[in-house]
Order: sequence, then structure tokens, then C-alpha cells
Amino acid sequence: MIGLVAVAALLGLAVGWLLERSHFCTMGAISDAYLFGSLRRLRSWLLAMATALLLTQTLAFSGLVPLDDTPYLARPLEPLALFIGGLLFGIGMVMAGGCASRN
Repeated sequence: MIGLVAVAALLGLAVGWLLERSHFCTMGAISDAYLFGSLRRLRSWLLAMATALLLTQTLAFSGLVPLDDTPYLARPLEPLALFIGGLLFGIGMVMAGGCASRN
């Protein structure tokens, strides 16, 4: 268990360092695409999300990471609540002038 926590901590530090160095930002990716027509950061963001989704589902289906007891799967998802929550989060992120993964 301690080894797993140590690996998770090292991965967290590595991801944090990479986010800081790469200027990975959801809001920046969308604004670059909208304002400047540059899809570079948006492609990076989509690749990161696809990789995370693929690896998470692979680990879950293989049984290496049991997701049955997580609070995220405890009840059915409400699409309207997810949309409203995401919209409010996005508005707050833009108003704060930052990105959740950067600031």
C-alpha cells in the first residue's frame, strides 16, 4: 500500500511539473482555437483526455483498479446537472483569468 501511494505521489509530481512546463490549459486551448485559429493546444488537450479515458477504462476493466466503490459511480448521472455544473465552472474559470490545471 505504501508503495502504491509513493508511485501515485511521484506520478502526481511528474504530471504537475509537466503541466507547469507545457502551459497545458483547457481555457487556453479553446481561446487559441477561437481567437487565433491555432489547434495545437486543443489537439494536445484532446490527446491527453483520450489517453486518460483509455488508460482508466483499461485499468478498470482489467480489475487492477476497482472502481465499484467510488462515489462517482454511486448513483446515476444527471446530464442537466453535469451541463450546468460544467458551464458554471467554465464561467468561473474565465472570470478568474486562469485554468484549473495551471493556477
